This record gives sequence, structure tokens and C-alpha cells, in this order.
Amino acid sequence: MMRIPNAPDYVEGVINLRGQVTTVINRRKRLGFPDKDKERESGEKIIVVEYEEVSIGMVVERRKRRKIPFF
Repeated sequence: MMRIPNAPDYVEGVINLRGQVTTVINRRKRLGFPDKDKERESGEKIIVVEYEEVSIGMVVERRKRRKIPFF
């Protein structure tokens, strides 16, 4: 991940995802919640969300898998 100078504090940086530059944000900071730790947790992941041809990455502390019933 590459940091962006003078970006808002909730913007963690940008990544190259399949040849496309994608901005990565920290949802906790963006929504005004306190940051859990100053150090990066080893379990943190980036989830990429795409909507109407716009992609954004979001830092998440953990993820939980759920089984979705298949009919």
C-alpha cells in the first residue's frame, strides 16, 4: 500500500488491484470511532467493494464467514 501525502487521516493509501488504482480507507476513522490500536494488527484485511464501476478498499479488523443456504 502506498501512502498519499496530505490525504485525510481516514485514507490509508492506495493499492494497485488488477491494474486499477484503488483507494483504501479506514472505516473506523471515517465514522469518527477511536482507532483500536496504533500498530497494525496481523489479522487486518482489506475488503474491496465495487459499486457502479467505482472500487474502494476498506480496512477491517476481522471477518466472519457465514454459510448461506443454497436452495
